[in-house]
Amino acid sequence: MPEHTPAPTSSRGIYGFVVYLLFSTLFVLYVLWAFIPLEFFEAIGVTELPNKYFALFIPILILTATFLFGFFIYPSISFVMTPNVDSIYTVTDPFAVKRCQYRDENGILCDNKIPNDFEENPWNFARLCNNHQNRVSKIENFCDCTEKEKCLLYTDKDYVDKLSRKRNIIQNSGDMNIDEVSDILYGELN
Repeated sequence: MPEHTPAPTSSRGIYGFVVYLLFSTLFVLYVLWAFIPLEFFEAIGVTELPNKYFALFIPILILTATFLFGFFIYPSISFVMTPNVDSIYTVTDPFAVKRCQYRDENGILCDNKIPNDFEENPWNFARLCNNHQNRVSKIENFCDCTEKEKCLLYTDKDYVDKLSRKRNIIQNSGDMNIDEVSDILYGELN
């Protein structure tokens, strides 16, 4: 079994049981110290005990610290880590997959990924991939397969036509183009 796993092991079970017994015993001793009068402890010979004031002070201190952390400190950390409203990071990030927007005559989108120039100019995403920026050509010329012999676009020239005739074609997954979303929601802005 790997060393760094949360799965239960016999040593973890033993350590957990010992910690459970230890804290159960400490809690019982705390409750006894808080509720039994000091005269009883002095009668059995225990004279060095903390003041009973700490029996209330420590739980109140813990609850106050938990309240302050939960309602003020933790949300403040979240607000500090949140990007500004006008930041590009609220829309996309360096790991976004931007696909080429070229459509062939059958309406099928190109599947080539556009190189991410996020750090240089985050708002300037190219609409077309390198293969389609200079010239428009057929999708059959751009097979992404590593082995040319297994590429369906290369071996079967009618593959795109067969796909376009099928109903309910599932498009490749990827991030939505914000320009197309805006056009659909708000119409073409001229």
